[in-house]
Amino acid sequence: MHNNIGFKVLLIGGLAVLLMLPLTLIHSLITERSQYRYQVENEIADSWSGRQTLIGPVLVLPYQVRRSEQVWNEQDKVYTTRMIDGWYNQYVIPASLVIDIQTRTEDRSRGIYSVPVYTADIVLQGQFSGFALNRHRQEMSEVITAGRPYLVLSVTDLRGLGSSPDIDWQHEPVSFAPGTQISGLDSGLHVKLPDINDPENFSADFNITLQLRGSQALQVAALGDQTITEMQSSWPHPRFFGHFLPGTRDISAAGFSARWDVSAFASNALDKLLSCVDGDCHGLLSSAFGVDFIQPVDVYTQSERAVKYGILFIVLTFAAFFLIELMAGLRLHIVHYGLVGCALAMFYLLLLSLSEHVAFIWAYLIANLCCCALLGCYLSTVMRSAVRGWAYALSVSLLYWMLYAILRSEDFALLMGCVLLFAALAVIMLLTRKVDWHRIGQRLSPAGKSTVTG
Repeated sequence: MHNNIGFKVLLIGGLAVLLMLPLTLIHSLITERSQYRYQVENEIADSWSGRQTLIGPVLVLPYQVRRSEQVWNEQDKVYTTRMIDGWYNQYVIPASLVIDIQTRTEDRSRGIYSVPVYTADIVLQGQFSGFALNRHRQEMSEVITAGRPYLVLSVTDLRGLGSSPDIDWQHEPVSFAPGTQISGLDSGLHVKLPDINDPENFSADFNITLQLRGSQALQVAALGDQTITEMQSSWPHPRFFGHFLPGTRDISAAGFSARWDVSAFASNALDKLLSCVDGDCHGLLSSAFGVDFIQPVDVYTQSERAVKYGILFIVLTFAAFFLIELMAGLRLHIVHYGLVGCALAMFYLLLLSLSEHVAFIWAYLIANLCCCALLGCYLSTVMRSAVRGWAYALSVSLLYWMLYAILRSEDFALLMGCVLLFAALAVIMLLTRKVDWHRIGQRLSPAGKSTVTG
């Protein structure tokens, strides 16, 4: 007779495995909705402007070098000297650079999705100091002439510039033109500057003001010998990222402020810039730092994490259901288990659909109340006791709130999940340690039969 219990346990286990199918479908739906949200964000970014990276300013001085070269004269069988002229660019980063960024954020919506976008008022102040035309010192005999210098400022998405930036060079206004004139930095601006006659004793102050629109993130590549960046924003949920984190920061419900202080010794800015000029900008871009204007709660990530615990919760509730059946002497059909399992799976679908329209905590509360109320009404009749039915529904509700605590505690999610499993196993073992499974198996079987009907 005791085989009846084993057979029913196998049926319940098979049903639990079968219920993984709707959980898998719900997980796929979450992925699909998340991808659609990502598509909407990109569409809004395309119509506004996307993630912005500010690089510069960089001073570029073209100069012509004449060098000698020994050439073998086959006819006279002697070496002759030939003079070769070539043009090179000297790239100079500021001796000091202060960047002040003030951002205003707003939400742009499409359907049920909204994306934070920003408008940044940026001021770059600093100074260039003397430099030597020494990149080709070993191979040149003399510098013939220097060309007209220009200043380069790189911006990822030029659509974000509402108007041409203003620049004062040596307290004189000059005008930017499109293009960077640097092969590695494709998107940006440049401005022609007055001639530099004495590079080694050269010194110039600059002040650049621009307004830059973007979405999702704003970052800066520090290109000064000493770069100080200060950023203030009304966005209360920043995520600082990049090669350097802010030395000081202050985050509140009214917004945030942050300050970075980066030296060229830490950033190796000039070498990375020269590598970018030669076509490899990975090092320069990877050394950038900035802020992500993230949404405070990603409902799809939360829902996805909840579904991952779905099979665990179905197994736990089925185990409790089975124990109630044994301890109370009930005979429940496998269909009862199936309907309870469907109600448990429906919780995750309700959670996903509601969280797209209301705050996640309210979606969780409503889904919990709906599913547990359904279980209470149904099981009060199935178990022939309102106390048993509603007690079971209440225990399921408490189990889901334990899940919510796990979802909120990202750092301790694994620990809390393991504790919950251990506690459930311990309760089951303690409650059944004196159970005579042979006698219960006989009690669950109809007279004269050796198998269960459910």
